[in-house]
Amino acid sequence: MGGAEPRRILQLVSRDEAGGVQILTRMIEAGFTARGAEVETLALIRPGSTRERLAHLARVARRIAGGRYDAIFSYHAAAGLVMATVGRLAGVRKRLSHLTAMPEAIRPRWRAMDKLAGVSGGYTEVIANSAATAAAFADFPAAFTRRIRTIPHGVVPVPAALHEVDWRARLAIPAAAGVLVAAGRLTPQKNYETAVKALARLPEVHLAIAGDGPLRESLQALAAELGVERRLHLIGTLDRAALGDLFAIGTVYLSPSNWETFGLAAVEAQMAGLPVVASDLPVLREVLGAAGRPATLAFHPVEDDGALAAAAGRLLADPPDAATRAAVAGAARQRYGLDTMVQLYVDLLESRSGAAGRPT
Repeated sequence: MGGAEPRRILQLVSRDEAGGVQILTRMIEAGFTARGAEVETLALIRPGSTRERLAHLARVARRIAGGRYDAIFSYHAAAGLVMATVGRLAGVRKRLSHLTAMPEAIRPRWRAMDKLAGVSGGYTEVIANSAATAAAFADFPAAFTRRIRTIPHGVVPVPAALHEVDWRARLAIPAAAGVLVAAGRLTPQKNYETAVKALARLPEVHLAIAGDGPLRESLQALAAELGVERRLHLIGTLDRAALGDLFAIGTVYLSPSNWETFGLAAVEAQMAGLPVVASDLPVLREVLGAAGRPATLAFHPVEDDGALAAAAGRLLADPPDAATRAAVAGAARQRYGLDTMVQLYVDLLESRSGAAGRPT
């Protein structure tokens, strides 16, 4: 950090829950800590009664006001609004709001307040983790969009398989069966309903999803309706080591999302050498296409289970060779290294005008 006193950085999230935002905040914290910074991560919302939640929110506000932070990074609209008001009043010089959802996925009232915070200068910079995400906000006012800086998401590879869990044996998957894998919360955004429908078109293939969320029961009901309940495995949230073991039995990784701002888990799969079938979103073409090759990457129209099944079936029948998979994994690791991402943040924090980083 240039030999100066360690920076004090606060990361502010609405909720601390498993997912891409949690992974990103932990990576940023690790990267800046290694450079001598002091990093703290706080959630606005915690479990408890209404009174307990309000008391916690008041404590967070006091912490922001008296923390003497050099910078605040916010994730989610609610966290951004608290940063834009309390952080600005506290005189925090750098207030970086991250675009963690596409505009249409943000509730209208939150979208309007988020837009106002950016236009009024509550955010000094707005961080997009892909060019496609930045482009999705092009119709926001110029006073908002000129603050956007693109910092590609750093990705820490999932650990190589430790073979602590034999997932084929645990899930009773036959040795010769193809295995589709996915990782992410069971929410409408991830659109695993399409993956389950595709599974019904792929006899003897199994689908294992690492993650949990509100759609667990509906996905199980859909699987039962389609007669694939014994081939669908909803594993729940896994730690990194267990995820590495799961990836090791995978033949193809699925990313059927309705929207993404980056596609973190799909890049992790690329880094692990898995071929990927993804929904045809501009952001996934941008991010996955940077390292992927035709033999390791296929896209399908959003919510088209027939096209997903066809693409997965081709990769199951004709998987890429080990050398091709290794080359793609290496390219993904090089492009999305953690050090590259953190250095772009450092450059942005050290700039006075906010012009550092990769302008959109």
